[in-house]
Amino acid sequence: MRRAHNPCPQHTHTFSISGDSECCTACYIEVDENENETVDRSDENDSNNDDPDHCWTQWSNLPDHILERIFSHLTIKERYYASLTCSGWYRAFYLPHVWSNFLVEDATLGRMRYNYYSGWQPVLDHARLQSCLLSVGHLIRGLDFRPQVSFNNMFQFMSLISWAMEQNARTAGCPREWVGCGSRIRSLNYLFPCNMAMSEDPESIKLFGTGGQLLAALKRLMLCLTNLHSLSLVDLFLERYEANHLLDEVLESCCLVLRRLCLVNVTNVHCPIMHIGLFLNLQVLVVSPQNIDDDVLMLLADSKVKHLTLLQNRYTPPALAISPCSAKAWLTVRRDNPKLRVHMCVESTTNAVILLQPEAPVASMIYQTPKTMVTINSRVFLSVCVCVASSACGSQFRYDNAVVGLAGIA
Repeated sequence: MRRAHNPCPQHTHTFSISGDSECCTACYIEVDENENETVDRSDENDSNNDDPDHCWTQWSNLPDHILERIFSHLTIKERYYASLTCSGWYRAFYLPHVWSNFLVEDATLGRMRYNYYSGWQPVLDHARLQSCLLSVGHLIRGLDFRPQVSFNNMFQFMSLISWAMEQNARTAGCPREWVGCGSRIRSLNYLFPCNMAMSEDPESIKLFGTGGQLLAALKRLMLCLTNLHSLSLVDLFLERYEANHLLDEVLESCCLVLRRLCLVNVTNVHCPIMHIGLFLNLQVLVVSPQNIDDDVLMLLADSKVKHLTLLQNRYTPPALAISPCSAKAWLTVRRDNPKLRVHMCVESTTNAVILLQPEAPVASMIYQTPKTMVTINSRVFLSVCVCVASSACGSQFRYDNAVVGLAGIA
């Protein structure tokens, strides 16, 4: 057993991904069953180094824009290891677009710890997370939370990064090491794994919503993101009293800067979210049909929203259980906000039906379902849309990845 040569000894990061939390420098430990083979390979490499005709690869000389694309597809651990290969890739580790999206999963910056009831489980390592935020926290432009089972890891991650951003907002001055942490974050995505069915049947569904301390940590984080341009909250399934105050912090911090808002299945029952009509510069809105009503449409009629997508996924209540908005409200929207275009989309593995909205300025209907058949009512609805929409020639109807002009269906 020997220590491998560090190819870039003058460049070492301040956080360790694979070592102990007490060790803050990179260290490779190579174990070979046959020490003689190791010595032979080492001698062979030394001979190659002395060979003037040896051809070296040019991976270290790739352009920055290519390195950014490569590093952006790697996990945090893989980025760290790649940055240790040479000085050029070490510099690429800190390129701006490398950290355009920071994916947070159960095992992100965690260690495996044995649990008596669940076996080995990933547990967030606070030392790793703190060191990571100190190194690249000022470069992160997007946060993407995708928990599976370790909700406590998500809670602790959001709590720590929220605390770091709160240090920047202190009137008494921010500690030097936390200056700029999280200041460049422009997008936040949170996908809650609401289906807790343990069956192997892919169509089995057992829905559970979030809330409590996890929701409080999420709202605390949203309050700290004062320059948020895109927000996506999917499958939260909150209670009504929680859903009514979900966007209080976002409205306080991002009322003027938010451009895109995605709220899918905030609740499982009819519960209009009035806040979505109060963002002054919102342009793209994706929402489930059970979370809008006539009052929300009245607010959208006086807004700058250009694209409204009514999305139904596999967890959205059936169309028969949801009431569409009134035709009078849609006519008001068409009159006061003529640039608004409505897109209806259904995503499901079963026979799902789109909830039709009479008199809505529909620009497209998208079926991402393998078992759905287009009904006569849908064809008649599309024909009416062609007759009344001012931009019918440019409208599209998508079904099973095929694009058909609405005029052709009419």
